[in-house]
Parts: sequence; structure tokens; C-alpha cells
Amino acid sequence: GSYDEVSILGPSIAPIEKIRNEYRYHVILKFPAHLQHQPFIKEATRALGKLPARTKLSINVDPIDLM
Repeated sequence: GSYDEVSILGPSIAPIEKIRNEYRYHVILKFPAHLQHQPFIKEATRALGKLPARTKLSINVDPIDLM
């Protein structure tokens, strides 16, 4: 499907920038209600490839807050 309607915000520094000596950043994806997010997220994470050592990726769908 076409993902031209997906808005990508960021990356930006997270509201709590550093926890336990680790820096945090947010990338927010906004999908229209009619688009499925799972295929986009799967393709995006595959496109990232292997992340650098000590880099963590966390995906939160419909977060309650962004802290």
C-alpha cells in the first residue's frame, strides 16, 4: 500500500532525555485510521538493518503518554 499519508515526526529528544546514563529520542508516526500500521513498521525496522551496539529500539503502538 501507499504510505504517502503517514506523518513522520522527529527524531527528537525525548521529554526525559537521559535515563540510567542512556540518551532517549522519539520518532512519532501518525497513521490515518484507514491504513494498517503493522506492515509499515515491519518494513521500516527491516530497512534500519542491524542497529549499532548498545542501541535499543522500542515500539509503542497507541501510547498513553510519551514520557
